[in-house]
Amino acid sequence: MLRLNSAIPLLIICNMAFGSIFLSITIFDASKGTVQQGLVPSGVSRIGLVSPELNATLVPGQAFLTATVNVNTLRYNGPPRPSVTSMNMMPQTQSALTSSSATDPTGSPASTAFSVSASSVNSSLGFDGLNQVQSCNCAPPDVQVATGPNSLIEMVNLETEIFSKQGSSLKALSLSTFFSTGTDSLSDPKVLFDAPSGRFFASILDISALSIKVAVSASGDPAGAWTIFTLGTSGKCSDQPIIGISDDKFVASANDFTSCSKTGRLAGAQFWVLNKSEMVAGAANIDLASFGPNSTLFSVHPAHSLSSTTTEFMVSTGSGSKANSVEIFSITGVPPGTVAVSMVSLSTSPVRVFG
Repeated sequence: MLRLNSAIPLLIICNMAFGSIFLSITIFDASKGTVQQGLVPSGVSRIGLVSPELNATLVPGQAFLTATVNVNTLRYNGPPRPSVTSMNMMPQTQSALTSSSATDPTGSPASTAFSVSASSVNSSLGFDGLNQVQSCNCAPPDVQVATGPNSLIEMVNLETEIFSKQGSSLKALSLSTFFSTGTDSLSDPKVLFDAPSGRFFASILDISALSIKVAVSASGDPAGAWTIFTLGTSGKCSDQPIIGISDDKFVASANDFTSCSKTGRLAGAQFWVLNKSEMVAGAANIDLASFGPNSTLFSVHPAHSLSSTTTEFMVSTGSGSKANSVEIFSITGVPPGTVAVSMVSLSTSPVRVFG
């Protein structure tokens, strides 16, 4: 089972939410260059799969240890915190999805329409997280949440907070304190929990230093120790870095711009493949392989693998002029050894969504 991180273009969200067989079947068979008949979801052409077309030459390099921090010993210096008694605990309702198919004049399925309705299935209680004042009054907010064995961590723009699963606030910090970046301008945090290693992984764009900071926890407790590393971006502004993980790889991907100012021009997508075991061990230098920026690629999102695999998958729906296709990438190998990347493209047809 795979989960895609953060805000993915709408077509992928629809396919993930309304037809989970799409990614499981496509990703399983992408390396073979085949799609099993009868298992192709509505909206995906049976003849849309093409041969791998990305000739990726990855450049070896290293990420460097920046800092080690113990969250328990760090002090909060931001806006006043809400009290635990003001937390808004509320039951949540799970939505149910239904679908219907439309037919074009030739009699062939043209698209699939989906509707959303409430069901009687209740999930666990929810509670208030970081509010807009605490997270820099940024609009829209960049909300990230990851849940571990006993607690969860939320990151929103410039702030992070750790909660118990009952909603009690355990620790709150500015992300500049968390990532040890001083007065640097920061943006676009990401965080996830990797069950196989029992660790949290996080990242943020350091605008001032033109770099990406990545962090890994020393345990399954996000309020404990973390190790911080720096990814160089060759002077580019790496907008909205997205992170993903497999058994042996940690991958970060971003859209590179020539600068972080309004006059910055898109240079293309870039991704970095890091040695996960070296990160977990807290090594001073982390072996990596990078690709890009490539002007034919845009918004390449690494997947968060929830089951065991040494292949890291990525997906994109915005690359080049391929408006009616989905690109599926697979990464094999781990630095400092050989890392190979292949890509297949699936042609798609529209999906109509109704609320």
